Amino acid sequence: MFSNLPTEIIIKVLDYLLLKDQIQLAQVNQHLQDAFVYRSERDFKQLIGCCHEEETLSGFLPLCGYIVVDLILDIESNLILKKVEKYCTNLEKVTFWILKVTCVTVLKSILSKESLRTIALHNQTRGGLDNMLTYINKDCKVLSLENVSNDDMQHLPQLIGLEQLEVLFRNDMFLCA
Repeated sequence: MFSNLPTEIIIKVLDYLLLKDQIQLAQVNQHLQDAFVYRSERDFKQLIGCCHEEETLSGFLPLCGYIVVDLILDIESNLILKKVEKYCTNLEKVTFWILKVTCVTVLKSILSKESLRTIALHNQTRGGLDNMLTYINKDCKVLSLENVSNDDMQHLPQLIGLEQLEVLFRNDMFLCA
């Protein structure tokens, strides 16, 4: 009966629900999913992953990942990264807080997406980024790096489209234009 309501009414109801409850409701049938997706287009161009539980992100990304153009994410799980890789097809800007070295492999595939123009990588591990910079889309315009090794830095000349570079290392900041 609820799913027979007009989309505008369903969207009003969705506004009162937590995101995880909206996702569950969207999985009931196509009409409710369409209403959720329509509503999400308004609210989720930018997705701040650290504000949502892994379970919520796991449900959201298959439904609406293509909507996200700006993603901010703490990287602790390959599961979420794999869903970002598969479903976030229109990413233009990413900010990743890398918390575990084990997540680097899947991240390389995401960084090579042609649509990415702005990338920020905050390495919170004690190790290097395993030559991750070699995988960054060569047309990336803005790159911000924190705690990268000299080995990683040697790959920067490959980024032929780079217009702005910011490097934070050992509490020092270097800016290049």
